[in-house]
Amino acid sequence: VKLSIIGGGARELAWCQILSNVMGLPVHVYKDPDLLPALAIASSVFLAENIIPDYQSFIHVLEEKGGCTVLEPDPDAVKAYKPVYAKYKTIYPMIREFYHEGGFGYHRGTREPSFYIECQAIQFLLLHL
Repeated sequence: VKLSIIGGGARELAWCQILSNVMGLPVHVYKDPDLLPALAIASSVFLAENIIPDYQSFIHVLEEKGGCTVLEPDPDAVKAYKPVYAKYKTIYPMIREFYHEGGFGYHRGTREPSFYIECQAIQFLLLHL
């Protein structure tokens, strides 16, 4: 499994490192993460127009030519976060229902809670457990 972070959340390497530690997996952070959501959409057009042979080629170019920082999980932090993340996974269904019933916190008009709200829930747990 490979975790890649793009968009505004990838600007803060400390947050990316926390995600790596919580998940126990390396996190790939690409150069200019704010532009990558648009490039990811454009890659679909590149593929359809045979500009790139496949998505792996696109990712390879991003990693090799664009620049990619790989944050490895810290084994001690992984061990510390493991019970906290387990608690988060048990209460997440309750958090999700709260936001659905409240009618706020949805991501751009969808019925899914925004990633921001999920991050806030993780931060709350980390600070209060």
